[in-house]
Amino acid sequence: MKVLQLGKHYPFSFGGIEKFYYDLAEELVENNITCDIFCANETKNNKIFDLGKIKVISYGRFAFKASTSLSFKIFPLLKRYIDDYDILHVHLPDPMITLALYFLNPKKPIVIHWHSDIVKQKYLKAMFQPFQTWLLKKSSLIIATSPNYIESSMDLKPFKNKCISIPSGFNPSRLSVDDNLLEDLRNKYKHKKIIYSFGRMTEYKGFEYLIESAKYLSDEYLIIIAGGGDSAKYKQLASKLGVSNKIEFLGRIDDSEVGAYYELCDLFVLSSISRNEAFGLVQCEAMYFSKPIVSTNIEGSGVSYVNLHNKTGLIVEIKNPIELAKAYKKIIDNKEMYNEFSKNSKERFNRLFHIKSISKEIIKKYKELLNDNKN
Repeated sequence: MKVLQLGKHYPFSFGGIEKFYYDLAEELVENNITCDIFCANETKNNKIFDLGKIKVISYGRFAFKASTSLSFKIFPLLKRYIDDYDILHVHLPDPMITLALYFLNPKKPIVIHWHSDIVKQKYLKAMFQPFQTWLLKKSSLIIATSPNYIESSMDLKPFKNKCISIPSGFNPSRLSVDDNLLEDLRNKYKHKKIIYSFGRMTEYKGFEYLIESAKYLSDEYLIIIAGGGDSAKYKQLASKLGVSNKIEFLGRIDDSEVGAYYELCDLFVLSSISRNEAFGLVQCEAMYFSKPIVSTNIEGSGVSYVNLHNKTGLIVEIKNPIELAKAYKKIIDNKEMYNEFSKNSKERFNRLFHIKSISKEIIKKYKELLNDNKN
């Protein structure tokens, strides 16, 4: 069996979807399935290279607008390789990939992995909608990352008969802990209760509410925020609110450091405010480290599918810094609750979010599709 996963960016770029489909590709290869990746790169030229047993076929772009790589080179490049594979596994939303598939119209099974609706770019979505609808109609199977999203997505509503829910997840081996770094961090932050958040500095992450929550915490608490993007305005907000001593901005950290910060923290917080946060893979990463979660109640999102209220953590209303602070303190100050949430988090990760269990479900669906196609 040969599978081509089609996604937006380099698999090692900063983002949960990219990390997921690369982890999935590695696991498929471990199960004797050929799996390569087709995506954009950040230059004007096509590039093809090997990552061990996985080939990455990447197209050059002439611009990057509305979170999309714009390219003419995608069409001949995809046409050159598309017939080499038995199944096309397409990670959406991705307008450029969708357009390429529309014009090439491949005659083979297409699996759609629906990570999120297009939420922010409403006018562009209206222009793009016919192509997306065509691809959803043509697909053999649509995988959504949570049952919540299948029920809430208006885009998926006409196609619910071919939707299934398989959660996102990851390979824990990429979150190994640097013991020397961890020891240094524990010495640096000793006597502090660490609240940790990890994500790109984008509007929908709700970092302003996370920062404001520090107003309602004593000096023994420290909020650590890691992630790429422009943190200048958030640093200015922390200064304006007088909480700079309770917030540490790490910026983008090296992949080798991520595990140590998860291990260090007392709990993890996801303060996102819109359905752009469709799942929140970082919650799964924190669960692997047995950390309780504080997340927000985003209507129609899968965030509250990952973190179960009063089971693996607490869920509070969006844009509510006071409730965020109350939730941190409620968990950390109650040892029995803390230990219960920690245990449940690790158990839930092992049961649902390990890439091995996810890949088994996906491989099963691949085989069913190929058998149906033969018949």
